Amino acid sequence: MRVTFLFFVFMGVALAAAGQSGPVTRSLQFYKSGDLQRAKEVIDSAMMVPEYQKSATAWYLQGFINKDLFKANPRTSHYREKAIESFIKFRELDKEQKYAKETVQNLRFLGSSYYNEGMGFIEKGKYDDAVKSYEKFEQVAATVKDTVLNRPDNKISFQLALGSAVMRSGKENKEEKQAAGKAVTCFEKVLAIDSLNREANYNIAVIYYNEAVNRISLLDYDALNFENFSSFEDDVIKQFNKSLPYMKRAYRANPKDPNTLEGLAGIYFGLRDFETSNQYKQQLKLVSKN
Repeated sequence: MRVTFLFFVFMGVALAAAGQSGPVTRSLQFYKSGDLQRAKEVIDSAMMVPEYQKSATAWYLQGFINKDLFKANPRTSHYREKAIESFIKFRELDKEQKYAKETVQNLRFLGSSYYNEGMGFIEKGKYDDAVKSYEKFEQVAATVKDTVLNRPDNKISFQLALGSAVMRSGKENKEEKQAAGKAVTCFEKVLAIDSLNREANYNIAVIYYNEAVNRISLLDYDALNFENFSSFEDDVIKQFNKSLPYMKRAYRANPKDPNTLEGLAGIYFGLRDFETSNQYKQQLKLVSKN
């Protein structure tokens, strides 16, 4: 309740200093009584007047009213958008920055709600909606730099979750080829932040490896002539070579991971480097024993 207390302190001081007894005061009274809709109607009407558009007090009140309406109606996104707009405008007008910390806390809460919403959309398989929510999260984060909203882990966690979900749904719906490109894009965004991220590297390696293996499994040997087979072999080797550097980086991140060791053994086997393939198989046996 500390923020609410400071809010009432600010509003009381601001209104007393301005000697206001007009719509901002009436809106505040409705807000204090819990009638958020009436409070919103009055402050929205006031904000149509140029005088109040220059009032930090009015913007601050409008921010709180819409934030509380959003908390009461989390599926009604326009309240959240209006609250964010109001707090950002208040920061511009709050020249002395007396309430900067509290305003950032409000923006952090509202921005985080977009992130959580995006992760929820991923779980529901609504990937386009998830991306839209995450983009809005980043827009809010950009206005409150040096807070938890701007940690690189936020983008890493989101893109890993999105890429993994896209891969799973692609497999379940037998649309792996279409899903692969979207998933790789997600994982590459992770690697742009953390080039040695094991999960992102491993997942990209698996995508390229599986493409090579799938091509081999679907090959009709009876229909191939020598030239076609040579071209096919070049394409398969190209896929194994695309997979290799990512699997190597995953190995560097965790040399004892059984999945990575198995992946490296399979890639080198596909590249006809049987000696190196056997070396990783031996490592896999040692890890499995322990």
